[in-house]
Amino acid sequence: MEIKPDQLQSFIKLYEDEFNVLLTAKEAQFKASLLLQYVSFCIKPLAKVEETDINDMPD
Repeated sequence: MEIKPDQLQSFIKLYEDEFNVLLTAKEAQFKASLLLQYVSFCIKPLAKVEETDINDMPD
């Protein structure tokens, strides 16, 4: 996944605010990539639901 420069700068600022550590762009790229990889492993995609499978609930 590509991390855009403005996203990387936001990550650097958030990291500094949270941990009081200023990352270089290279360190931030590495840590942000690891975080995104971790999140992608933890989140399972939702199953596709066909419109015909949805039941309307009576009011």
